[in-house]
Formats: sequence, structure tokens, C-alpha cells
Amino acid sequence: MNTFIYLLIGHFYADYPFQSSRLAEYKKNHVTGVIIHAGMHFFMTLLVFFPLLGVQGVWVGLVTVFLTHGIIDQTKIFLNKRNPLWTLPLYFIDQATHIGVAYLISQSIGVLNTSAVTSLRFFYQNDSVALYILLLPVVTYFYDVTRQIIRHHKGVPFKRDYRMIVQNAVIVTVGFGIYWMS
Repeated sequence: MNTFIYLLIGHFYADYPFQSSRLAEYKKNHVTGVIIHAGMHFFMTLLVFFPLLGVQGVWVGLVTVFLTHGIIDQTKIFLNKRNPLWTLPLYFIDQATHIGVAYLISQSIGVLNTSAVTSLRFFYQNDSVALYILLLPVVTYFYDVTRQIIRHHKGVPFKRDYRMIVQNAVIVTVGFGIYWMS
């Protein structure tokens, strides 16, 4: 099992489809919002690693996800308030830092043996299923938010593009479906 992919699954789901616009705004003005959001990351990662909670290092990884996510997001918010022109570069730095932390955690945990996992075997023992589950929020919500932040940086107001989200999800699903059937 590639722990990096599974950490990214927890990250992208907690940061995009499961983070409401309301919580994103609340985080900007209240540290409680950051704590709630970091808790969502902890919970999503906990769900992803649930059958493997007895493996050494997984709990340390979960706590590290919670702490680092809160610190990174609070730092980004602080810097954004100091200089709103930094919004776009800070967004990319924020995501790169979260991904870098996930990589470091995956290296410290190492490759997990999932042969004893009986439930959800298709998810834990098939990298293509995990990759599909990871790519869904990336090509839908992450893409939409990133595109909107770039457009908003140019003065265009933020508006979620649900048509594009569904279209991208269908394209990825069809592509993986063709791969799995072949």
C-alpha cells in the first residue's frame, strides 16, 4: 500500500468537497474554524486508515496531519491578511506544503502491509482504485477552486462551476472504467 496516495486522499477530500464555503470563510476570522478544518483532516485520514490503526506509526501520522494542517492554514491566513496580493502564491505554497508533509509522513510510516485487511480489500490492495478515488476530488473540486482563485485574482467573482465538476468526474470515471474492463 502506498501510504502517500492514501494520505493525499484524506487531504484532498477534507480540503475540497468536505470543506464548505462557509467554513472556508469562518477560518479566515476565527482560529476555531482552523481547528475544525484541521479536525476534518484528522477525521478523513482516520477513515482512510481505519483498518490499519493498529499499525505502528499510523496514529503519529494522524496527529501530525492535524497539527501541521492547522499550523500551515493559520500561517497562510495570517500572511493573507498582511498582504492580500499574496493570495494566489500562498494558495499554491499552502497546497505544496500540505502535500510535502503528506510525503514526509508517508516516508516515516513506510509501506503498509494490507494483506490482513479483509474489508474493502479492493481499495487497499488495488492502487488503481485508490488512484481513482484520489483523482476525483483533484479533477473536480481542486481544479474548480484553483481555477476560481486564479480568476478571482484577476477580479472575476467566485462562482462554483458544477457543470464542469460533473463533466470532469464523468471523464475520469469513464477512463478508469475502460482501464478496469481491459
